[in-house]
Amino acid sequence: MKVDWRENFGRSRIVDFQGPDGQDAAYGTAVLGGERYELDAFGTALLPVAVTELVGELQLADGITCAVRVAQDVQTARCTR
Repeated sequence: MKVDWRENFGRSRIVDFQGPDGQDAAYGTAVLGGERYELDAFGTALLPVAVTELVGELQLADGITCAVRVAQDVQTARCTR
């Protein structure tokens, strides 16, 4: 019997998010393509590998929100107001 486990695995990438001032977006939330990603103390999240640019909103811990774009080949994304 052959077992196919491929459906149980996905490809991901690490992306560092920054606020408009260039500071880490620590404990913020990125909303990209309708999906929410909680950021850690360094403003980092694990995102799925995308074939297109992800566009959405970055919600900083202090309540400020700004637009963010994550290109498919970047490791850092900075939001703009």
